[in-house]
This record gives sequence, structure tokens and C-alpha cells, in this order.
Amino acid sequence: MEDVGNLVHGPLWNQTEIDLSNSNLVGPIPTALSRLVNLTYLNLSSNAFSGQIPPSLSNLTNLAYLDLSFNKLLSGPIPNELGKLSSLTDLFLNNNYLSGSIPLEVGNLAKLSILSLSSNRFAGPIPPELGSLTKLTILSLYNNNLFGPLPPELGSLTKLTGLDLSNNNFSGPIPPELGSLTKLAVLILHNNDLSGPIPQELGNLTEFIWLELNNNNDLSGPIPLELGTLSKLEAVDLSSTNTTFDTFSFSHWKNLSVLSLPGPPPPSIHDTNTLYLTFEINNQTTKGLDLSLVPDSCKFVSVRGPLTYLESIRFWGGCEKGCIVNLASTRARLSGSTRRKVCLSKISVFLNGDIPDGVVEYVTDGVPRNRNLLKNEQGLIFNLTDPNFVDEIDLGPNGRAYTGVGFSRVQAGNLCGYPEAKMVAASVFGSAAVLLVLATFAIIVVARWRRRIRGNSLSESRYHILRQGGVYLWGAARAVLPVVDLATDFLVLSEVWGAWPMWVLLASVGAPFAFGAYVLAKAWASARTPLLKWKGMRVRWLWPLPELGEERLKSEGTNARYSWLLAIVLLPLGLVGILVQDLLSVAERFGVHLAWGDEIVVFERYHESRVMVELLLESLPQAVFQTGLYIIGSSRATRIYIDERIFVQSIVVSLCSMPIHYCTMLWEAVYEGKTLMRVFLDRFESAGQPIIVTVTPTKDEEEMGRLSLNSQLKAQHT
Repeated sequence: MEDVGNLVHGPLWNQTEIDLSNSNLVGPIPTALSRLVNLTYLNLSSNAFSGQIPPSLSNLTNLAYLDLSFNKLLSGPIPNELGKLSSLTDLFLNNNYLSGSIPLEVGNLAKLSILSLSSNRFAGPIPPELGSLTKLTILSLYNNNLFGPLPPELGSLTKLTGLDLSNNNFSGPIPPELGSLTKLAVLILHNNDLSGPIPQELGNLTEFIWLELNNNNDLSGPIPLELGTLSKLEAVDLSSTNTTFDTFSFSHWKNLSVLSLPGPPPPSIHDTNTLYLTFEINNQTTKGLDLSLVPDSCKFVSVRGPLTYLESIRFWGGCEKGCIVNLASTRARLSGSTRRKVCLSKISVFLNGDIPDGVVEYVTDGVPRNRNLLKNEQGLIFNLTDPNFVDEIDLGPNGRAYTGVGFSRVQAGNLCGYPEAKMVAASVFGSAAVLLVLATFAIIVVARWRRRIRGNSLSESRYHILRQGGVYLWGAARAVLPVVDLATDFLVLSEVWGAWPMWVLLASVGAPFAFGAYVLAKAWASARTPLLKWKGMRVRWLWPLPELGEERLKSEGTNARYSWLLAIVLLPLGLVGILVQDLLSVAERFGVHLAWGDEIVVFERYHESRVMVELLLESLPQAVFQTGLYIIGSSRATRIYIDERIFVQSIVVSLCSMPIHYCTMLWEAVYEGKTLMRVFLDRFESAGQPIIVTVTPTKDEEEMGRLSLNSQLKAQHT
């Protein structure tokens, strides 16, 4: 700073303007500057000056512009002597470390037009003497420790266009005298401790474009109807207050672009051109959110409040072109239908991350500019009027959102794509592989042991009840699992209905039925006599199943040569028949059979062949294809929505079907001394045809038969 002092005695002696801003200057402000009595303009902003403001600067009586802002090491009070700068019109002391109270002598600066003392450590009340600064157009005192009531003398500043007193500790009511500031365009009072109603006198401020009364203020009562006539209003923030608007109409605020309310918006908001809407819901039991009244112009809706039960959202018309709903900190859990709507539309629902929910305030001459801009903590700025602004938003590494738009910067956090899908799929397939290996080893050991003790009545009797119970449950599981597998596949099919995967899934589901129906119809066409007869048919419970020999229905007949042609004709009936036989085969696993006398119909071979066809044509393709869809995730472009719960359970069931039937074949192969391939091929012999088996009546059935015969004889005798 010695160089600056030397310049004072040299080239700068007669200088009228000095601009040393952004010059990386350090140390105290040189007192030698006070000798430049011809100075009218002095700008020392954005340096690293330290210490106090020299009182000797009061010697610069011709000074009109003084800017010492953004010198964060500049400390101490404002010298009272600065009140002698009678020519001063612009005074910038903001963004420093200044403290103390605002000197009363500032009221002597009669020509002052701009006074900026924001972002310091000033304390105490606003001196009433500031009311004498009748030429003041901008007064900025935000972000200090000022307290006390707002002096009514502020109403004397009739040329004021911008007044920012936010982030202080002011208390008491808003002075009605502010209604005299007819040129006021910006009034920012948020983050104070103000109370009482909003003065109706503010309705006189016809130049009003920006009003912020939100956060920590205890304002109450209805919004004055007089404010509804302020047609130039573009930004209003009343959030976190106790104000009400039941009878207030927003319809005259045609220029409104930013609105924050302490409750859900009323119907009249639909008549505005709001771009950014924030409101609060304090009802924790809210399950549904109706946003249909939001104007179509709106692009960003931010909802605040504990909404742990929130499930459904009804969106507004503007979402057809793209919109955002911010639910961060609400802990909402959206339902599947709401997630579907979001993921298949140009909608994004933000849940976490660096969310740009604050409007950028660019103030020039007291008038905010670019009110359509948003800014996040990373300093990134987004324009709400840009049709693709959602794609540019970066929520950071912790960002989480359901989004159906591009959202290219945070695809890892796009919950429509299920970031954990690969890990879940790997875990499911890995677990299935491990269990398959363990089951193979266990079956080989146990089946060989069972084969060795076969015929040993002593060994058989020890475990007879336990073994029969296990076999019964195993058979029931084998019967039910294909049905469950089919049901889950239909659930998945319903999720992608209308999109291209529908055809792949539909073909996979329908192929086993079409194949089975054709085989069944061909068996009908080849048989000489029908298998099922209505006369004498009854339902019989029998467990365990009888040992099956080679007795089965032969597919021979005079029309065998053209049976394939007849089978095509009978295919529709075959589809019905295959469904009936599937139900009968499931019932059989629980011991329920169709019977005629001492003959019963056994669907065991039929069931085995049907299961193998389903595994090859449905379960295996479905498991692979559904896993691929699950990993890809939901997509607006392909109209695919993936419900994680439904897809994962379907994949798991499909994977369970394959090892269960593999284990069944492996047991038969080891127990009967066959190769696994032989057992596999045996499953397709006489596919589609049940077997007729003759069984010996049980003692109970013989006794019932004798009783029935005696009853008939007695009836005839009578």
C-alpha cells in the first residue's frame, strides 16, 4: 500500500476517479487517499483490505461514489465522520466484517441514492434518521444482526424502489407507512421476526413486482384483498407464514412467475402465468396431491412438509411438455401408478440431491432481473423458459429422482432406471446357481442311498410317514409353482402392455399353450375312442399315486395319417382342453382324480411334459428377457414401465421353477439308474395325453360298495 501512498503525491494528485477493484490489494486502506480532495469516484471493492475504515476519508468532500464492498477483512464500525460526505450519492459497504450500529450521521447524507450495508455484522435498530434520506432509491440492509421494530420513518423514502431488510431480527408489525412508497418495486423482509397482519396499505404500491415476507415471520391473517389489484407483481413469497388466502383471488396477477404460499394453491392460481410454485402441506396424513389447478405455464412445483403417507399425484396440463415436482425432505413414497405416470412422461420428481429450488435474484437499480432463473448450491443456473432445462439439472452424486425425461447428468440417480438392478439380478442368478449346485450334490447322495435300501421294509417303515408327507408337499409345490409362475408373467405382461416387449412376453406365455393345444388336438384326432366318458364319472381321492407301468392311451387310429390337419381344425377346442387338463393335473397333485369304477385318469406324465414345455418356452425365456428389461429400466421413449417388485418376484419364481423340475428329473435319473438326458426326453413321450390306470379298491371303498349293494337289494325287496 506504500505504492498507493506514493501515487497520491504523484500522478493521482489531481485525479477525480480511482478504480482499484479486483486488484488483490491487501493491508489497511491508506489514509493518504484522504488527500485526494478532487476525488468524486473511489472504488476499492473486491480486494483484501483489512482493519477499519479510515475516518480521514471524510475529507473527500467532493466524493459522490464510494465502494468498499467485498473486503471481508474490513472490520470495525462505520466512522461517524462519513456523515460529512455531503456530496455522496452511492455508498457500498456490503460484504465485509463491519460491526457496531448504523451511525445516526448517515442521515446527514442528503444526496444519497444507494445505501448498501448488507452482509456485515451490524447490530441495533434502524436509526429513524434514515427517514431524512429522501433521495434514496435503494436501501439494502440484509444479512446483519439488526433488531427492533421497523421505523415508520421509512415511509418518508418516497423515491425508494428497492428495500431489502431480510435475514435480520426485526420484530413487530410491518409499518402501514410503507404504503406511501408508491415507487417501491421490491420489498424483501423474509427471515425476521415480524408479526401481525399484512398492511392493506401495501395495495397502494402499484409498481410492486417483488414481495418476500416468508420464513420465520409470524405474519397472520388474510392476504389483503387490495394486493389483488397489483397487476405488475411477478414474484410473491409468503411461505412459512400464517397468512390465509381463502377469499383472495390471484386472477389479476397476470405477470406472476414465482409464487410461494403457506398452503395448497386455490383455483384462482390457474389464471396466472406462474413458472415456479412453492407451497406447504402440514397434514401428515395426506395421501393424494392434486396439482391439476396449477397453471399450464408452470414448470417447477416444490412441495414442503412432512408427507410420509403421500402416494399419488395428479399432475397438471403443463407436464405434457415437461415439468418438475420437488418432494425433497417430504419422505413421500409414491405408488406404482404415480411412478408409472412419471417414468412414462416428461415429468421429474426430485427426492434428494442438490435441487435448485431457489430463484436467482439479479437486482439492477433495485429491480430484479431474470426471475426465471434457478440456482443450486453448485452455482449452476437453469432457465425455466428453456424447454429442455430439466435435462441440464445436475443433482450431484447424492441425487435421486423419478424422471421420465433425459436427465442425462444424473442417470445413476434416476430411480426409473433402478440403479441397483444389476446387483439384484446378479444376486438372484448367483443364489439360484449356488442352490442348484448344492441341490445336485444332495440329490445324488440321497437318491443313491434310497436306491440301496429300496425293498428293505424295516428301513422303509422308519421314515414312511415323514417320506410320504414330504412327497405330498413336494408334489403340491410342483403343481402350484407353474401356476404362480404363469400368474407373475401375466403381471409383468400387464406392466408393459402397449409397448414392444408385450409381443415378446405374450408369445412366450402363449407358446406352451399353443403347443399343448396342438398336441392334445392331435391326440384326439388320432384316438379311436374318446378317453373321457360322462357315464359313471366320479371324483376320487387317492394318495399316493399308483406305480405307473407302460399302460397308457395309444395314439393309433384310422385317421392317423391326416391327424395333423384335423388337429389344426380342433385347435380352439384344444386350447380349452389344455386348460381343463392343467387344472385336473394340479388337482391330482393333491390326491383328487377322475374315476370310473376301478379305473382312474392319471395326469402325471402329461404334467411332466407340460412343465418341460413351459420351462423351455416360457420360464427360461421369461427369466432372461425380464431380467434384461429390469436392468434397462423404465423408459418414456419405449413406453416401458418396470415395477421392481413385480419384475423381481417374477424372475425369482421363474428361476425357482427350473431347479425344482431339474431336481425332480435328477432324482428320477439317479434313483432309476437312467441318464439325465433320457429322463428329459421321456418327458415328451405321449405329450398331451393322460393315462388310464386300474387300481384295487381300498377296504373302505369295498365296505361302502357292500353297503350300497345291500341298500339296493333292500329297496327292491320293499
